[in-house]
Amino acid sequence: MKTQTLFLLLAFAAAAGLSGCGISSGGQGGNAAINVAIASTPAAMYVNDHFTISATTNDTAGVTWTCAPARSCGAFAASQTMNAAANTYTAPALVPSGNLVTLTATSVTDSTSSASAQVTINAASGIQVAWNTFPSSPLMVTGTESLEVQVQGDSTNAGITFECTPVGVCGSFSQVTVGPPQNSIYAVDMVYTAPANVPPGMVATLVATSTADNARSVSTPVTIVNSISTVSTLSGTFAFMNRGIDASGYNGIAGSVILDGQGNVTGGEFDSADPSAVISASILPTGSVDINGNASVSGYTLDQFGHGILTLEFNYNGSVYEMIYSLTATSSSHAMLSEVDEMGDLTGTLDLQSANFSAAQFAGNYSFVSAGENIAHSVPMNFGGIFTADGASSIGPGTLDINAAGTYRTGPLTATFTPPDSYGRGTLTFASATPVSFAYYIVGPEVIRLVEIDATTAVTAGSAYGQGSNASVNNAQIAGNYVFVMHGYSVNGANGMAGQFVADGSGDFAGVLDSDDAGTATLAAPLTGATYSFTGSARGSVATQDGSFTANVYMTDPNINLLDPSNPKGGGGGLMLETDANAFDNGLLAVQTTGKISGNYAMGWRYRPGTVNGFSNNFDVAVTAALAIGPGGTFSGEGEWDVVLSGLAPDQPMNGTLTADANNPGRYTGTFSPSPDADLPTTYYQMNDSQLVMLETDPAVADGFLVRQNLP
Repeated sequence: MKTQTLFLLLAFAAAAGLSGCGISSGGQGGNAAINVAIASTPAAMYVNDHFTISATTNDTAGVTWTCAPARSCGAFAASQTMNAAANTYTAPALVPSGNLVTLTATSVTDSTSSASAQVTINAASGIQVAWNTFPSSPLMVTGTESLEVQVQGDSTNAGITFECTPVGVCGSFSQVTVGPPQNSIYAVDMVYTAPANVPPGMVATLVATSTADNARSVSTPVTIVNSISTVSTLSGTFAFMNRGIDASGYNGIAGSVILDGQGNVTGGEFDSADPSAVISASILPTGSVDINGNASVSGYTLDQFGHGILTLEFNYNGSVYEMIYSLTATSSSHAMLSEVDEMGDLTGTLDLQSANFSAAQFAGNYSFVSAGENIAHSVPMNFGGIFTADGASSIGPGTLDINAAGTYRTGPLTATFTPPDSYGRGTLTFASATPVSFAYYIVGPEVIRLVEIDATTAVTAGSAYGQGSNASVNNAQIAGNYVFVMHGYSVNGANGMAGQFVADGSGDFAGVLDSDDAGTATLAAPLTGATYSFTGSARGSVATQDGSFTANVYMTDPNINLLDPSNPKGGGGGLMLETDANAFDNGLLAVQTTGKISGNYAMGWRYRPGTVNGFSNNFDVAVTAALAIGPGGTFSGEGEWDVVLSGLAPDQPMNGTLTADANNPGRYTGTFSPSPDADLPTTYYQMNDSQLVMLETDPAVADGFLVRQNLP
């Protein structure tokens, strides 16, 4: 993590020209094919200043960045970048010995291939300009922001000239006020008004320049967007499902809630299970009286970005409780959730349900995965499989696969289910020596949310999806481009991976993947010699060449969008369950199409610290956010970051970057910053123009999704 300064490069650096002192080298020791070169750097700069730096390389794994002299040479925003990807170098706070720093980019694959550049670091002098307050980003058209700039070292007290670009369509400044100097420092306040229309590229750049010395200035980008939602956007009966960690261990929640389009909750019910308790309760309507005699605070908000808070109050065991979720809508029928109270750190979804629930809706062929914890041993446990529901009360024949901390087994599956109630809830019980029971909630005939409620064997939660025309699949039907994401735990600890590949229709596939295993990240690793097998069933398998990774794949209806079931775009794919003993992950597979990434997106992101054992000490960090992504690959917005069951104030600023990987179209590298001092290196894989997978690639392990908002 780092704290960025806001001073721009001083004029003498520009006057001195570019250093041109980058020295590139090819690999030695038999690997001369790897080359690295650093783009031009400034000859000199002041302490605490920063500039954008990049390196070109034919190493598909990219370069690592270092500097010298150690501990007094400054810092890079990212320790590793891909070919031509932008990085930020910040000069040290003190002038180093000899006034010189050496910046070095080294091939990840071949440490003998590197490039270096030297920059002179000078002590600060003269006038300095910095933002005291920053504009909100994104900012609505015609929106206003009160901003302040600090000026130091200007004895004339001449003030600041404010400008913006693109000229004529970037907005305006008013009420400029120059404050009195104190200790050679004074402040300049003003009001910025966003333009009436979204500018080209969605971004306006605000520039503050010293009137006394026009070489001293600071700038900041602001993403400008149209208003896209109100609280009326969400109206109807919605199913929700959330998974994560609470103080007792793994926690799964599924339920149904009625939202009235005016911010009120008018009813609902839910089931929640962790190793300590199974709760089935009604959700109190807004304003109804709880058991303490107080009015229920159930309700929801939704701002113009589609972002808000959902509060669900319920009575349980003689007490009143609240579940509070950060909420980001992608449409009038779907939203992403993360829990931001002090009860748990869960992430999940909210989906508009079909009406007139009946057992007949639960009919046909389904694929499912349910993930969680084996209660007896406090280790990960994942279910997966396929089954046929008869639309009355029976399920079978089917296949049930289980991976409990690396012990994999498979067998036949038969089950019974009860008809759904008015909220689409019923129960589903697997036939086994120790009955395994789930509460299910119907989103629609092909989308069922599940949470295990027996509390004897495991605590798991997941989904079942209809198979549609994919009930019988052979290798020839699996051909083309795909994206996959897996998350869970390995034998080393928290684990995540994401990648893309091309299947040849004959059982072989190749591509690229990124992974983070307990904090050890592997970037852009080639995926070669891998195989897959489908033999007339929706249930198939995949394996890497060395056999270190094997998984079952359960194909779903090609018309179902797994991340947003009500969205007709982006369908096709399946659910995944790892079957080897190295990791115990679950995930999904999606057909990949590439396209323009720009517009308003919702994000759900989850950080999983801890190890494979000890779920009770393994708290998640949950985030949802509404973000605007500009054509230049930068994004900004607002969201909630719930750290270790603490709960945070709403509307925290968040931002990030995406840079296309020229060697692997569909793959992007960049950052995600859930707070001002956290620039987290992140790899993105594009599923389609509306959806991206994201994977953090540093000592933390986190993953999530970006989903385009289609709001009125």
